[in-house]
Amino acid sequence: MILETLYRVIVSPIDSIDPSKSPTRLAFLCVFLASLAMSAQWVPGVGNSLFSVVIGFMGYCVIWAIQSAAIDFFAQLFGHSAPRLALFAWLGVAQLPLTLVLPLSLITFGFGGGVGGVADATIVAVEIWVIVMQVITVRQVYNVSSGRALLIYMAPFLIILMAVIALLVIGIATIGTAFWV
Repeated sequence: MILETLYRVIVSPIDSIDPSKSPTRLAFLCVFLASLAMSAQWVPGVGNSLFSVVIGFMGYCVIWAIQSAAIDFFAQLFGHSAPRLALFAWLGVAQLPLTLVLPLSLITFGFGGGVGGVADATIVAVEIWVIVMQVITVRQVYNVSSGRALLIYMAPFLIILMAVIALLVIGIATIGTAFWV
């Protein structure tokens, strides 16, 4: 059952994401495997320790919850509503492709870093795949168009980007006026 659902999510995410279902256990499994793969990727040798696995999983769960809440906030701001648990669970399942990062990192480590560029490009492709899967999740859960789903998904990042740019402009203007006085 679990493997069948995972296969359907990978092969045909549009048909397999059902907002009436909330595969919470499957989502936590996917997030755990993704956090395991990513913690092993960034810190070779340390990824095997229990502490880094637990901290990585907890960090991924916090980011996952914040991302889910932010997407739900902006979806409601745009006038769309859906079960929050379904969004939370399916966003977790959408992180499944990140499990491919671990074998890619091991291949890179095994070849002594000689194929690092190829592995890094593949890891970026996998991360783009996760973003696409999460946009599809937003589309399916809220039953909106792809463009609206992309807008809902990107809205938190765009708000953060605009805030950082505004703070930089204010900071530069403040520093600039300090030199002219």
